[in-house]
Amino acid sequence: MRGCGECILTNMVMLHILLAVISVGLAFFTLIHPTQKKIQANLALLAGTIVSGVGLVIVTPAHMAHACLSGLMYLGIVSAVLVVARRRLQKGFATA
Repeated sequence: MRGCGECILTNMVMLHILLAVISVGLAFFTLIHPTQKKIQANLALLAGTIVSGVGLVIVTPAHMAHACLSGLMYLGIVSAVLVVARRRLQKGFATA
């Protein structure tokens, strides 16, 4: 049987991955159909992913520090998509 600490770490990793996957999916959906609410929701997911990633690096720095490059790539891609979505929204590409 696993220790409680290992279960918590597993749950943190699963939450982190889930937030990131939902964030990427919502970002590209927002790019296609931009609305202010979708952009705000995605920013909240982005913040949650960053916070959970920082928490994972703090808890297990030896095992998780290598993930920083992936995190930076994720941050760059999602941020760029949201910038484009916001510009499209400002230009009137919003859907009802």
